[in-house]
Amino acid sequence: MNLRKMDEEYYTQYLEFEKNNPWYVARRELILQLISKQDRDKTIVDVGAGSGFNISFLKKKGFKHVFGIEHSKEFIKYAKPCILNSSISRIPLKENSVDIVLCLDILEHIEHEEKAIKEMARILKKDGISIITVPAINSLWSVHDEINKHFRRYNIKRLNDLLKGRFLIIKQTYWNSFLFLPIYMMKLYKRYVSKGYNHDFKERGKFINIISLTIFRIENYIISLGMSLPIGVSLITLAKIKK
Repeated sequence: MNLRKMDEEYYTQYLEFEKNNPWYVARRELILQLISKQDRDKTIVDVGAGSGFNISFLKKKGFKHVFGIEHSKEFIKYAKPCILNSSISRIPLKENSVDIVLCLDILEHIEHEEKAIKEMARILKKDGISIITVPAINSLWSVHDEINKHFRRYNIKRLNDLLKGRFLIIKQTYWNSFLFLPIYMMKLYKRYVSKGYNHDFKERGKFINIISLTIFRIENYIISLGMSLPIGVSLITLAKIKK
């Protein structure tokens, strides 16, 4: 198996999925929902910005000062000018210079993630907030995680232990909950039956995409009512800096 070829194919497919896949679309909508009451003049940095779709989305929604940090040169070549090529573990920004930090499915890629949390806390202003999303539940570990070069998946305790002392949790919930069981069964099938070296980014068809997006939006609505979901494929945290 040519893993280098697999990586290249993955990057190409990932970029297309980041634009249109229901999971990414709904996650962007949820992020907007969580910061919708914030002033549009606030400074937002998306650490691990990929090629910048989140940045473009937030700018279209009226946020004026949004930029990103991205370490991967594979993504940087597709990136917008407002993305800096740098590591999240050593962010080239001044202390107390950012109002909102987005860290969306990034921590699992970092071996020593505490360094990233420390940097995020350093650049945030007093009363600044961070939105952190991570893949959840260790039993969901699969080849998809390996292709994505993940070091781990998270539960609430592990993430909160990481944030302790620097952040105060405002809102926390699992997400992608309604599809948890079929996703879990699919991963078990891939692990023990098909045993293929395949990631989960596959085109499911227009009808499946509509159903999936509807389900994600129902979950977003439930979260907007102040409720939290008890289990899910992802874990989402809104936290306030302690300074």
